[in-house]
Amino acid sequence: MIACEALQEYNDTMENAMPSHLFWDTDQADPVKHSAYIIERVLEYGREEDAQWLFRRYDRQTIAEVIGKSRRLSRKSRNYWGIIFGLWKELPQSAKQPAKIWMY
Repeated sequence: MIACEALQEYNDTMENAMPSHLFWDTDQADPVKHSAYIIERVLEYGREEDAQWLFRRYDRQTIAEVIGKSRRLSRKSRNYWGIIFGLWKELPQSAKQPAKIWMY
């Protein structure tokens, strides 16, 4: 019975743990204090399991705010998650149009 409790505790801990493969450049990120950084990193580089972890960890409004305000998300990621979250009309115009290289 003790082994089952220990296994359950381990599973709960692993379910709530940040995906370490996305945070190779930092030792520890506070999930409350660094929420925008964590959300950006998961949306930009994460896999499906990482996104599921993110959706369990943060509410939809917080993630949507980061998508709308972030300068670290690539245009591709911002547009993808903007469509998923239904934010297409609210995204900055720069996220919708490709940058023009030539003036002609």
